[in-house]
Amino acid sequence: FSWTNIGISVGGGLAGAAAFAVLSKGTLAGFLLAHLAPLPIMIVALGLGVGHGATAAIIGTMFLSIWPNPLFGMAYGLLVALPAWLSCYAVAGAPWRRRDLLTQHLSSWAVLAQAVTLSAGIVFFLGVTAFSQGKIEEPLSYVQGQFYFELDALLKEHKLGEDVTVQDLTRFTQLFLPATFAGYGLLLHALNLWIAGRLTKISGMLKLSWPDIAADFALPRFVAVAFVLASGLA
Repeated sequence: FSWTNIGISVGGGLAGAAAFAVLSKGTLAGFLLAHLAPLPIMIVALGLGVGHGATAAIIGTMFLSIWPNPLFGMAYGLLVALPAWLSCYAVAGAPWRRRDLLTQHLSSWAVLAQAVTLSAGIVFFLGVTAFSQGKIEEPLSYVQGQFYFELDALLKEHKLGEDVTVQDLTRFTQLFLPATFAGYGLLLHALNLWIAGRLTKISGMLKLSWPDIAADFALPRFVAVAFVLASGLA
């Protein structure tokens, strides 16, 4: 925990927060840049250790909670910072009291950690916003705007049938967007983790051995049970 490493951790947290904050602009460039929001946290965690990665995650969340608003900071913390840090924690073997809790299939546990935290984060985030009667249009404005634009065009061109109404499409959109964001977010986090690992390895800062992902990736059996239960609930 040198001052240099702490400074890098703070800088990584601010970089991730800045990449996510451009979502508030509602532009295509901002939407694309936000795809890299987990990357600085992951690079810090893999290169300097999970303690510094946690610092970067907390700094970014605190910054966005102050500006633009606490709801935006909560979205970043639950959907970006926590999954990013937790996946790096799993990759590092989940160290606890000078021993590693995980020793095999680390790549699988990393992606599983991302999936669980993203799903739980989205459910919690939507629940809090619904309870507080807040709005989530700001971070999702570009995606929702583009989607509704396409729906409007399809309706005008009569490509959806006469029985389909705007109310039906709006309800369908509200139902499917959370699951879509969870799946899309998982893909982004997994890709960012791979990129962060490669960049850290090229820089010579990666202290972990690179796994044979094709051979190492095997999900625990309880995931299949959880999938069946979730499908039934859905």
